[in-house]
Amino acid sequence: MDKKIIGIIAAVIIIIAAIVAFGSFGGSGEKVSIGYLPSDHDSALFVANASGMYKDAGIEVELHEYNNGGDLMSAMASGKVDVGYVGITPVLSSIQKGVPVKIVAGAQTEGSGLIASNANVHSITDLKGKKVATPGEASIQNMLLKYELKNNGMDPSSVESPGMKVASMNDALKTGSLDAALTYEPFVSIATELNNATMVKKSGDIYPNHPCCVVAVSDKFINEKPDTVAKIVDIHKQATEKL
Repeated sequence: MDKKIIGIIAAVIIIIAAIVAFGSFGGSGEKVSIGYLPSDHDSALFVANASGMYKDAGIEVELHEYNNGGDLMSAMASGKVDVGYVGITPVLSSIQKGVPVKIVAGAQTEGSGLIASNANVHSITDLKGKKVATPGEASIQNMLLKYELKNNGMDPSSVESPGMKVASMNDALKTGSLDAALTYEPFVSIATELNNATMVKKSGDIYPNHPCCVVAVSDKFINEKPDTVAKIVDIHKQATEKL
């Protein structure tokens, strides 16, 4: 990995840390609760917030970090979150269960990877009987793991796949308490750069051009504040163009 990429990863981590530490950067205005994951997949949100785009549009954002999309969607279902930067799988699962929510924009395609600390793991078929973490049962990463196992004639139950906080995976790989993990960036690159794991397969090689993260909004918020939703989508587009 070259120094430019490492620098980008470091910058993303700093931005995420700043958001978590200081919360909303928005000023007084229309209040919106936005849930997100600690991933560079949500860079448009971080850029928009840090550069004052919400404040300029008269929106005061309140940010909530979640480890995985399942937890975020539960928060949206309970009304704690109005908008979510979240994986498409938990959104579709929630819709199927009757949660009133809609996808209003795309945020990321691909961007995850299967990494292994076990020296005997070189391919998906080497995972039989191994412990492979994902961010959670409802995550797109867990879906990709099961998809790839089945594509290689393996029963998903032949692999232990616990849900784990993504920030904890690197240490677990380093100590050997995990054999592998299928997780999202920037944690994939961090683990491989620190030599705690090696890349087995990128998610784009498992399922080319697969959708990953989207922007989802609760039906309640859409119905009550359609103009604000339109502003949020427009800000997302503008921030994405800055990346």
